[in-house]
Amino acid sequence: MHGRLLDLVLGGGGLGVLAASSSEELGGALVIRDTAGRTLAAHPPKAAPGADEAELRRLLLDAHTERRPLRLDDRTWAASVSAGEEMLGAVVLAAEDTVTDYQVQLLELTAQVTAVVLLLRHGVAATEGQLREEFLRDLLRGSSQSAQALVEHGRRLSVDLDEPHVLVAARPEQGVRGRAVTWTSSYAHRHHGLKAVDGDVVVLLLPGTDPEGCARRVAGELGEVLGVPVTAGAAGPTADPTAIARTHAEARRCLDALTALGGPGGTATPGQLGFLGLLLADEPDVAGFVDGTIGPVLDYDDQQYTELVPTLEAYFDSSSSPSRAAESLHVHPNTVSRRLERITELLGEDWQKPARLLQVQLALQLNRTRQVLSRGRRPRSGQAAG
Repeated sequence: MHGRLLDLVLGGGGLGVLAASSSEELGGALVIRDTAGRTLAAHPPKAAPGADEAELRRLLLDAHTERRPLRLDDRTWAASVSAGEEMLGAVVLAAEDTVTDYQVQLLELTAQVTAVVLLLRHGVAATEGQLREEFLRDLLRGSSQSAQALVEHGRRLSVDLDEPHVLVAARPEQGVRGRAVTWTSSYAHRHHGLKAVDGDVVVLLLPGTDPEGCARRVAGELGEVLGVPVTAGAAGPTADPTAIARTHAEARRCLDALTALGGPGGTATPGQLGFLGLLLADEPDVAGFVDGTIGPVLDYDDQQYTELVPTLEAYFDSSSSPSRAAESLHVHPNTVSRRLERITELLGEDWQKPARLLQVQLALQLNRTRQVLSRGRRPRSGQAAG
């Protein structure tokens, strides 16, 4: 039967012919799916798995890890379609009666032949998966290629790096094992992202602008699949591929901070942790924290020759009083008000809320300290009249 199926597809028969032939021999409805859960072929044509999607995905991860078909119930079985470590899809059987050992063996053979079809169709998908992971590793290391070259490289791998992406670093409580790696590959494929494994951490680069939401979804879904808490840090978004290494470092700092705080199963972003992530990191990135907190103000002063940073410092020194800040700066109160409005445009409406305000004050102090320690070099801001 295996030989007959191979001859069928190598002779030009597609997945529809394969599904029909296997379905007749198996005595039930057969559905061939891709890793995103979309039906690629089915017999009868409108057949569906008829099972809870979340439960079916967990079963398929186990089937891929154990390299054998597994049972959902007496009449429903599923087999992973695999090429090496890469999961290409799945074959789901809804039999007319209790499934026999022969049917299980034939289902496994059908999955193997399906892998041949998909490899022929997509051009060695397993190799492409390895290329995608190596590409992400290069980005995480800080690639020496230009942004444009990285964007072009990404497009060849069906990844649009000139669109906003977020980065999630997740650590399962019991470490990264087979099911975690398989799930991560499937999740990255479903969401048009990239994945890599770094020791006990899985790393996902995903399209989007909501790092907090991405971290929650990744931790929730992976934790449900593994049955253990999953801690996740996230950062971004960024549409600059050369900034992905820095974004990854921010996500890892958040993950390490959560781990140090003893919060398995939690999620966090730099905006949520603020300076706690800086203090708890093994290698604190002071420059990254300062730039991430007040970088737009520092850059504006540099580019426009204004004095927004000194105005912020005077504002805080005067207990957030614009009039007293104006006195210390020897300018009109309206000037301070206009500068504060500009700062709000640069930092966002919430910069004076308590948690954010504390971060801004700490960033100002750290920036001032950096200037003192680097005397002899031109400070970033506050040196020209504005």
